[in-house]
Amino acid sequence: MSLHPTQQTVSIPTRGFANRYGIHPLIAFFTLCTDLMLFGGEVGSMGVSLPLSLVVSSAVGYATYKGQQAWYGDTADSAKTKAIVLGVLTFIPSPLPATAYMSLGCLGLLKKKS
Repeated sequence: MSLHPTQQTVSIPTRGFANRYGIHPLIAFFTLCTDLMLFGGEVGSMGVSLPLSLVVSSAVGYATYKGQQAWYGDTADSAKTKAIVLGVLTFIPSPLPATAYMSLGCLGLLKKKS
């Protein structure tokens, strides 16, 4: 079975687990620092600072989107998905989501060079 001269095969690069699900370690560290500051403010103000947390977590999402594309080499869709996840996790007034994104940041250290 031969290909017609005008037909081309498209090769899709394989991406490993770390490349697909990891986040850049600097993004994970930035998100951790931001989340800890917001959580401290939310506890101290008993939830009054939640509107501020919404604005800041949106900024974390935007920084994640741009950083994942520039530093990690993610596609726009992949970076957008990771940005939404980190924005939501940052907005949640709990220190527990830190385990999720810090483990993804450690996974990001294992990313294969493209």
